[in-house]
Amino acid sequence: MSRAYRISPEEVERAVRLHPAVVDAVAVGAPDPVIGTRVRVYVVLHNDYAPSVELRAAIRETVAGSIAPYKVPKDVEFIDSIPQTTSGKLRRGEIKRLIASSPGAPDPM
Repeated sequence: MSRAYRISPEEVERAVRLHPAVVDAVAVGAPDPVIGTRVRVYVVLHNDYAPSVELRAAIRETVAGSIAPYKVPKDVEFIDSIPQTTSGKLRRGEIKRLIASSPGAPDPM
């Protein structure tokens, strides 16, 4: 939920993967002091690409062309790999730690 809208993480992840630089992505809700929750996406890049401000903007632009504007991630973070179990499921605890350690994250209570 973001600004009272339901947002499917899978839909956002599929849209992010449309960009040629993206190998994998995971979309999460990140705390936001103004709107409550904002869409953040963690992206694994192909080896040929390097993280940059321009690449963040290009990924957001690709996503904006395929899903509703309120679903477009406000934050694009680059990571080396997405934490998964041996069966391929996301390790939600590690994802939450990524959120907590990201710039602008609120202090944990």
